[in-house]
Amino acid sequence: MQKRRRTEETGSVDDPSSLFYYDRIMEDIHRLVKDGGEVDHNSTITRIETQSDGGDLQQSSAVVRVTRRLNGNSEGEEIMRLINVPSMIGFSRLSTRSIRSSLFTTAKAVMMAQYHFNDRLETVVPNLREILTDKETGEECDLRMGIDFYDTGLAVGHAMQLLSEELHKRGVPYEASAVMGAVRSAVSIPLAVVNSVRKVPQVSYASTSTTLDNRDTYPMFGRVIPSNEGDAKAVMDYYRGVGVTHLGILYVRDAYGSAFRAALEESAASYGIETRIATIPGFGSEGGNDIEAAVASAVKGLRATGYRYFIGVIFGPHFKPLVRAATKAGIMGRGHHWIFADGINEDAMTGLSAKAGTPLAEAIHGLGLLSTGSALSSGHFDRFVEAFDEFENRTDFRDYFASKTVRLSGYLAPFFDSNVDF
Repeated sequence: MQKRRRTEETGSVDDPSSLFYYDRIMEDIHRLVKDGGEVDHNSTITRIETQSDGGDLQQSSAVVRVTRRLNGNSEGEEIMRLINVPSMIGFSRLSTRSIRSSLFTTAKAVMMAQYHFNDRLETVVPNLREILTDKETGEECDLRMGIDFYDTGLAVGHAMQLLSEELHKRGVPYEASAVMGAVRSAVSIPLAVVNSVRKVPQVSYASTSTTLDNRDTYPMFGRVIPSNEGDAKAVMDYYRGVGVTHLGILYVRDAYGSAFRAALEESAASYGIETRIATIPGFGSEGGNDIEAAVASAVKGLRATGYRYFIGVIFGPHFKPLVRAATKAGIMGRGHHWIFADGINEDAMTGLSAKAGTPLAEAIHGLGLLSTGSALSSGHFDRFVEAFDEFENRTDFRDYFASKTVRLSGYLAPFFDSNVDF
């Protein structure tokens, strides 16, 4: 159990306004269940029920209903249902032995979402209480959420091992009630198969493959981002508008890239745009880790087309090798136009520096990035940023963040020859 300090803002971990409040309740439940469900006088908990109402507490149950004394006082009680929602995020890329530090910002956003949901705060979602209230009875949902984080390493095998050996076998109250993730579509797809069989909801914020649109195969999968079918239509609409008739497509051969390529080809055909294809292996597949050689071979094929317009459906580690190879081959820079899909982000582009006036600098200038973003003018984004800043500035945030990521640092450190600072 993590050592926790009292904070000026929240007073105590037993204060409902503390970020640790529901974690503390879940720890009490876990301890009581290990003791056979016997409630002692030192606990604020007076009753624990599994979802099946009276089921064996030693058996896993996705939802736990708990009755506890308020502030240790027998005069008042609160009744709530507790669930645990582990987040499967690619904090590292095991294939290249690298840490993706930007994903820890994602983890902070998940923590904030948990805090806003549990405390029914309406800063970001103005009508949250209304959404969580039954329109017929007027009763508000009594569900509260705990969270954990797991690093998938963006690797299918590792993610599946985590799911089968940890997430679905932790016992009351930590068994997964729902799963958030993953990032890569190639990882989300097999996870969605297992979770659908187990009737566990899975929600991804980043997996865009159209493969996951199949509700018969993945009935428990959902996402809060559009599939890449919409991106494909948008980019082809742009190309048609500027008079493009021939397009080269470079894609990574995995669930994300293959589905995106198919959507691009279908949309291009509807606009009368002729396409030629070049591919590079996905991470973890044969040849998938020899990035330089794979990219060079693909660029050679694209150069042979004589085309001037290209779209790249690739990931961050492919970007620098591609820019170097394409510039050298003369298909990136003046007279050529590239757009990249959302497998890479602005950091990958801005992280590539070149001297002004050099061929590499000319190649970088004017590259396009296709991505789904927030409607900045709507006010929703401003409210989110304001709430995020306020959340990070809480006096108990640093301790809470450390308590949620300390296990990750212990797990990730052996993979890298350096100290990991999160």
